[in-house]
Amino acid sequence: MKNGLITSRAGFDLDALAALDNVMSIDDLSDRQIQRARVIFKNGYGLSIIRGPGLTFGGIEGLFEIAPFDAEGQIDGSLFDEEDEGGRVLGYCDVEKVQHYLIKIGSIKND
Repeated sequence: MKNGLITSRAGFDLDALAALDNVMSIDDLSDRQIQRARVIFKNGYGLSIIRGPGLTFGGIEGLFEIAPFDAEGQIDGSLFDEEDEGGRVLGYCDVEKVQHYLIKIGSIKND
């Protein structure tokens, strides 16, 4: 995997995340302008994580923007916690907030 979105300098790394039992795949879609990853869990849900100075909400401060998606691959803002609701994406996320949603989205049980 190329040295992209979430490396140990940001507080956690994609390789460690990939070792978790509930992660199906991690796509590093980073380019020169934006760091971008899509984490897909075995439950079919996922989380898009992006960061880019001037291109994402909070990117200029080094923070992340995230978007959860449902088992059909559609962005679903209803998966955010009540205090974070209000849109399809959530900006200005620190590493702890991203980790919270990685755990939350990965733990959703399929019906």
